[in-house]
Parts: sequence; structure tokens; C-alpha cells
Amino acid sequence: MKTIRKKFHIGIILLLVLGLLAGCGSNEEASSNEKSDGSHAVKIGWQPSVETQFYIAQNEKLFEKNSIRPAYTKFTAGPPMFAAFNSGSIDVAYMGNPPAIIAMAENLPVSVIAVEVDSSNGEGLVVNEKSGINKLEDIKGKKISVLRGSSAEYAMMQALKKVGLTEKDLTIINLDITTIIPAFEKGDVDGVWVWDPWVSKLVTAGGKVIVRDADVGVGASGVWMARNEWVEKNPEAVEAFLKSLADANKIIGEDKEKSEKALQGALALEKQEAESVLSNSEYPTYKELWDPRYKLSMNPDALKKNEGLAKVLNDLADFLDENGKITQKPNIEEHINGSFVEKLQN
Repeated sequence: MKTIRKKFHIGIILLLVLGLLAGCGSNEEASSNEKSDGSHAVKIGWQPSVETQFYIAQNEKLFEKNSIRPAYTKFTAGPPMFAAFNSGSIDVAYMGNPPAIIAMAENLPVSVIAVEVDSSNGEGLVVNEKSGINKLEDIKGKKISVLRGSSAEYAMMQALKKVGLTEKDLTIINLDITTIIPAFEKGDVDGVWVWDPWVSKLVTAGGKVIVRDADVGVGASGVWMARNEWVEKNPEAVEAFLKSLADANKIIGEDKEKSEKALQGALALEKQEAESVLSNSEYPTYKELWDPRYKLSMNPDALKKNEGLAKVLNDLADFLDENGKITQKPNIEEHINGSFVEKLQN
């Protein structure tokens, strides 16, 4: 019996050893294949928003043309991406300013590697034509929907200050983004402060835009954040990823119809809605992002002076901190990596 048991144990050990060797061979082969064809596997997180460069890069296979093997994960919002970053399930992801700041405040090891879009004109107050609101001051006593803790809430609060109002002068209704159109159409709210594509969708639903973030001096943007470890270990992949977005940005400037179709397909928009989203959005070049004078500059000279992207993010971070939306004010400058923008600016 002891001999049988001994042989059995030896057999099991041999099987385990062979399995480990086979696994090692498989890993080495995968690594070898990746090196031989020069491609980079990149795990990309995204959410339905106005990242037109990304949609075009997908549609036109620009990632593949730049030697990237993309794997896409769709999210409904920014915060769920945090766990995916921590687990390594995604390498890079698109998000708005509030979740980007929350990630920084929570000391997530991620950094902004590029700005996709300046959405300051794509966020604002849309009102029902029957609401009696014709200018910003008219929202006094009205029911206005805004998502608490969002860039839209910050913009609205700044706008109220400009006309001598406070949130006590109106009824603020905190509605999830998925419920604003039904509430708007039923007249449950008089207006909504929100971002595109919802601004354009609400206009289709009979609304009119009263004021935009840019009109009250508030900046808004969408950024690409990446895991620091991935960036450090895969600089060529980061560069190829951003090169793909730059190639897509050229198409935005040269082919309006193709850009609109990309938005329509990604966000289920009507043609006029896609046209509106595109006209309300600005997609900066890397040359602009490296210019210290640009409003969303990632140049260290601008960041040190709290200008450019640093100012936009710091202003919002102050608001989130004052309203208890983050546990601490993050060091924004430490979480902005403009080195790839600098390299690709030409």
C-alpha cells in the first residue's frame, strides 16, 4: 500500500511540474509573439460621453494601425473604473473631471496623460420653453435638476454667484442622468444643468440653452487617465495609444461627416444632435496642450502657476472638498503627466 501511495504522489508531482513547465512555455511564447510583431496589448476603459477621438480611433482601426491590440471595457461612470485600475483590469480610461479628481484624492496610482476634449461649451443650462426662463436670473423660484457632485453642479453654483443668487433661491432636484429627459418632458423640472450629449438631446426634446459653462468662466474637460505602473513599464504603448487619438483628431478637423457618424453610432444620437455635440466641443491638439498659455495646458510651467489644466481641476477640487465630496484636496500637479504630450506635440 505504501508503494502504491508513493507512486501516486510521485505521479501527481510529475503532473504538476509538467503543468508548470507547459505554463511557462505558453507565457514565453505569448511574450515572444508580442515582441515579434511589435504590437502592444492595451486595456481601455470608456463610458458614453463626447470622446469623439476615441470613437473614430475605434471605427477607423487607428489603434491597430499604430500597433495596438485594444481590449475595450465599457463603464456607466467614472468611479467604477477605480476598482478596475486597482486590479489592473484596465490600463487607461476616459473620464470627466469630477471622477478624475476623486481618483486623485483617493491616492489611486493614476495620472492624466492627455485631455481629449474641452467641453466648456457642451455643458450648461437647458430649460423648457414653457418654464418662463429666458435668462439666468429667471431661475429664481424654479425647479432645476443637476447631478450633485458633478462639474455641472459646480458650474451652476458659480453661475448663481454671478447673478446674486444662492441655491436657496430655487429648488434643486438631484436626478440621475438617465431620468432627466423623462422628467424634463413631463415638466417635473423647469430646467437641467447638464453636459453633452444630454444638452443636445434635451434641445431635441424641446429645450433651449440659456447659458453654458464657458459663459460663466468655468472650464470643463474630459481626460485620459492611465495607471502609473503601466505607463512606466510600457512607454511605447502609451505613445502609440496617444498617437492613435491624435490621428483621430486630424479626422475631426478634416471630415465632419465621418466624425458625426462616429458620435451617432456610439451615443445613439440623431444627426442634428451629433452636429450639435461636435460644434459644442473642442478637441485640442498636443501642440495646444503643451502651450503654457492654453486654457487646458499640461505644460509644467503652467501647472506650477496653477494655470491651464491645473486651474480647471483645482477650482473643481476646491468645490468638491468644501462640499464633502472628497476626503482630502489632492495635489493635482502630481497627477498630470505631460511628457507624452510633449513628445507628440509635433
